[in-house]
Amino acid sequence: MRAENMIRTTPRFKYPIGIQTFEKIIEGNYVYVDKTEYIYNLTHNSTYVFLSRPRRFGKSLLTSTFESYFEGRKDLFENLKLGQLEKEWVKYPVFRFDVSQAKKKDISQARMNLNEMVQRYERIYNTASESEDLTDRLKWLFEKVYEQTGQKVVVLIDEYDSPLLEVMHDDEKLREFRDLFRSFYSPIKSCDQYIRFAFITGRLYTLAVPNNEVRIGIYKNLVPYYVHSSTQQTNVFIAYFGVDMIDNKVEEALGLMRSFISEIPYEYMQQGEKSYHFIFFIISRLLCAYVQSDVHNSAGRTDMVLKTRTHIYVFEFKYDGKVENAMLQIEEKGYTIPYESDGREIVKIAVNFNSKLRTIDEWRIKY
Repeated sequence: MRAENMIRTTPRFKYPIGIQTFEKIIEGNYVYVDKTEYIYNLTHNSTYVFLSRPRRFGKSLLTSTFESYFEGRKDLFENLKLGQLEKEWVKYPVFRFDVSQAKKKDISQARMNLNEMVQRYERIYNTASESEDLTDRLKWLFEKVYEQTGQKVVVLIDEYDSPLLEVMHDDEKLREFRDLFRSFYSPIKSCDQYIRFAFITGRLYTLAVPNNEVRIGIYKNLVPYYVHSSTQQTNVFIAYFGVDMIDNKVEEALGLMRSFISEIPYEYMQQGEKSYHFIFFIISRLLCAYVQSDVHNSAGRTDMVLKTRTHIYVFEFKYDGKVENAMLQIEEKGYTIPYESDGREIVKIAVNFNSKLRTIDEWRIKY
């Protein structure tokens, strides 16, 4: 066959350039690389999934695909792998929030946008809480929709940190926005009994500095293997631990860390204090722009120093010891002195690891 005939008979493909809606791609006969098997596996083996990727990685299209699947759109998956795997098509109530719509530099506009997102679903399901608080309204909504439909809800949040990135260089605004969005996201954590699946996309905004993308990739792949936990479970823990530390909720953060470490198999923790210290360090390193381990000074060596925008945390770890001795060591050896002129509040944290419990058994915090 001559080359000119081959060119004439080659089918012309339609590429979905700029299209981020799964339904439009399938119904428009656009080229679609079938990876729906992964969607089936995720939705049948996980409840909470956090996907952290840079822009233009297809996060919004994936969110749209989840939306079509949980809405029971069997017709869209007939020629795809998921269509072969799924035997029971169930229509779930889907709450999809594109948080990039609330990407404003004014807190009142962002609050108005979030309010409109919630109102949309209040109208759809004809139910609304008497409270004006976002947290209360979403909790009410999830519970009432579950009662109405008999199905747990699916929550899809796209670009969860987009509004925070917009104001991240303004500490006062960042604090306001973080409080606002915490009230919006907190029901996802507290309404577990009503949630079938939650999928969140974004980037960890605290890590938006040069070369951190490489570091994130290394640690996010290292942590799950080291702690013998799934990436999804690790991501959920890391997200909550990071938010608590950034918000100076140290008690809550250490409680999470205690639970997390307790699930690590014994064989992974054979090096005693070093093993626990390592877990603390790599998770803190992943979440914070600045963390140091084994910091030398004139009087000794601090186990770990972790810095956020507002606080400096000085850690001393003990293994089968006493937290009182660890705190005394921080104070007597002056581990906090190098940071006293910094301006940020200094927090001293003493932590003891118990070899029998194979996790943290107690801690002390001093401001």
